[in-house]
Amino acid sequence: MSALSDEHRAAIEATLPPGKTMTPEAWAALEEIIVGYRGSENRRTTYPIAEERKRWERLGKAVRSPAKDTLLSHASTQTGRGTAFGVHQAMDQLGAVLGPLLLAAVLAVRSDDYRLAFGVLVVPGVLVLVLLAWLRHRVPDPSAYEVRDAPPADEAHGRVRLPPLLWRYVGAVAVLSCGVASFPLLAYHAQTRGLVSPAQIPLLFALAMLVDGLSGLVMGRVYDRRGAYVLLAVPVAACAAAIAFGANAALVWLGVAIWGVVNGVLDSTVKAVVTELVDRDARPSAFGGNGQRDDRS
Repeated sequence: MSALSDEHRAAIEATLPPGKTMTPEAWAALEEIIVGYRGSENRRTTYPIAEERKRWERLGKAVRSPAKDTLLSHASTQTGRGTAFGVHQAMDQLGAVLGPLLLAAVLAVRSDDYRLAFGVLVVPGVLVLVLLAWLRHRVPDPSAYEVRDAPPADEAHGRVRLPPLLWRYVGAVAVLSCGVASFPLLAYHAQTRGLVSPAQIPLLFALAMLVDGLSGLVMGRVYDRRGAYVLLAVPVAACAAAIAFGANAALVWLGVAIWGVVNGVLDSTVKAVVTELVDRDARPSAFGGNGQRDDRS
């Protein structure tokens, strides 16, 4: 069913200059915009509880991410900065793939029983808390992994100052991230153009997360050998990922895979560079300032 009635089309045509008409491509693009806007409005009015939970989830991520990255930065002293964040990225994306698959498996056995499906996810959550408690017992002070000289004068007086180089770096990363499309935008284009079916969207996302995790693991190790030069791959790969906006289904899948590479490079190396630029006591603040970039999917 068209998003525009004949009356709407006639009214729009009446506003055009004499002799000008709308091409089929222009009508299709306009309908995409209207459908997207209506979908957004429906989500706002139909799912207020879901949106509220999403806000709380984002707040939770803002609270835990700087602490998590700081703990990783201490451990990376022993493993290599890029390797530590690369392994974390790989495990993170493994969970992003296995979680939906676990959900789908439960729904396949108990159709439409979403209460049970989401209830099963409590099990890995409890296991994570148990593991966290065990690690807290094993290593009460993770900063003990690092050995350093006497703290700078500002830190000795209780003040933590972030170096100007960090802010220049955060600005550069922000510019890099501007060229990286979000997955919902890629999926919306692919579905509205009929290049993938709604049932294939989760598979497309699983592909992106799989490539993201593997590339993060590999590029983290490359970072430990070559340094921050590995970030130069981001603008090149981001440009290549634009083929996902093409009119061919194969290009969509290939473009999304390249998009996964872009995110894998960013997630495994950006924080590793922050660890190198900032002294350990200032890292929580530094990771908090850098966290604004970390929400592309």
